[in-house]
Parts: sequence; structure tokens; C-alpha cells
Amino acid sequence: MDEWKVSSNARIMPETRAVLEEFAAKEHRSLGKLCFVLLTWATEQLQKARPGDGRERRVCQPTLSSNTAHQ
Repeated sequence: MDEWKVSSNARIMPETRAVLEEFAAKEHRSLGKLCFVLLTWATEQLQKARPGDGRERRVCQPTLSSNTAHQ
């Protein structure tokens, strides 16, 4: 079976991109492949956390900077 891929754009902070590029280099992956892996994992986590499946729902809210107070 053929694998279908689509292109997607996302806006991220330059600092976040730098961190992702470091992780990608350490794992000998391209930035695109690392983002694919992260988005796939995050999607699976969100599906597991959806209401109605009997599990406690926990969704992490990312902060925009380290100076942002946690709520």
C-alpha cells in the first residue's frame, strides 16, 4: 500500500526551532522527520486523552516563553 503524505506549515518560535534542530542532529534525522515523529506521537496522545473513553483527561498547555507564569 502506498503512503500518502501532505505538506504542512507551522509557526514556531526561533528558540523552539533551534532546540528541535539540535534534537534532530543528535538523532541523525532531518528536522522534517523529527517533526513528523513528534506530531504523530502528539496526535496519538490527544486521541487517548479525549473525553468519553473512561480515562482522566489531561491536556498540556505549552507556555510561550520561560517568563510566562504557570496557571
